[in-house]
Amino acid sequence: NTKFVNDVVIKSTSPPSSTTQTTDQPVIVNIESQALKDSTRAVNWALGGNVLITISKFIAFLYTGSATMLSESLHSLADVGNQTLLLIGVKRSNRPPTPDFPYGFSSERFVWALISGVGIFFLGCGASMYHGIHNLFVPNELEDLSIAFTVLGVSGIIECTSFFRGLMAVRTGAKEFQMSFYDYLTKGPDPMGVAVMAEDGAALFGLVIAGGCLGMSYVTGNPTWDAVGSILIGTLLGSIATFLIRRNMISLLGRAMPPSKEKDILKLLDNDPVVKSYQDVRTITLGAGIFRFTADVEFDGAKVAKKYLEPFKPEVEKFSKENNVQPEEVEKLLVGYGSSLVNGLGGEIDRIESAIQKRVPEARYVDLEQR
Repeated sequence: NTKFVNDVVIKSTSPPSSTTQTTDQPVIVNIESQALKDSTRAVNWALGGNVLITISKFIAFLYTGSATMLSESLHSLADVGNQTLLLIGVKRSNRPPTPDFPYGFSSERFVWALISGVGIFFLGCGASMYHGIHNLFVPNELEDLSIAFTVLGVSGIIECTSFFRGLMAVRTGAKEFQMSFYDYLTKGPDPMGVAVMAEDGAALFGLVIAGGCLGMSYVTGNPTWDAVGSILIGTLLGSIATFLIRRNMISLLGRAMPPSKEKDILKLLDNDPVVKSYQDVRTITLGAGIFRFTADVEFDGAKVAKKYLEPFKPEVEKFSKENNVQPEEVEKLLVGYGSSLVNGLGGEIDRIESAIQKRVPEARYVDLEQR
């Protein structure tokens, strides 16, 4: 029985293709998927929109003195900072592999998306909660709220457009990776489109809260509603931040590749005539749309030998005539030798892997390939 460990790095393309290579070095296909392109566009659009929204909300806060408008201003400011971090992550993740980082830098998207979530938690959630609680005990008298309602309305239009782009990026990604919308939202390999959709969805919900609480303050003349709105927005931001932090933390730990992609690879192995069996299948997400697949594959030595003996049939027949032996006997001898060689090579790989692990116990996973 022959065991080989095949180390395959697959980068998804759109539409899905069978780009799978097995070499002595992992192969990364430098073709960005449609889902990743859409999510990058969504981040760019969201950043531009939130810059305008942030400026207008701060003007409205300075004019009205509303705690809710301050919370909304901080919310949008946090979104600007976070989307800037996401763009940094996109740029840095596209750097080519180096000897120190042979799998590339695609996982940096998860790092910067995680930092973005932390920023939402502390800047958006923390400041909004603090200001809202402070205004419960020391309420501010509100000025004319007409400018605040105008800003909220315009912000809603911009946020809806940005949210729609993020939603489309997530739907494209779910379709490309053959995952349900919910699974892609919680487990998908690209954090950018999800971050935009989550942040803009929270922004839209925050606008509803802000408008409702400011409306109650306007109708009742009680500024407590304004403070309550700030606290509710802070709670909303905290929930979104927790979701994004946890999602990207799990991705950095090394989540398995999407089941649909693993199934495609296993189907290919099942249909390959020289593959006898496989076991110990392990997959990991290396970055946005980049996966690593490893498995112990047992090859059929006789079929491998016959496959590579086929081009030498004329030489076999010539040798048989010259030595007065049947070609079938020569072929049987060569196939048996080739099969033994394939089986022996698998054993040698196992032996060397064991020797490496004895020499360096910290190397818990050693995958060698025959070149």
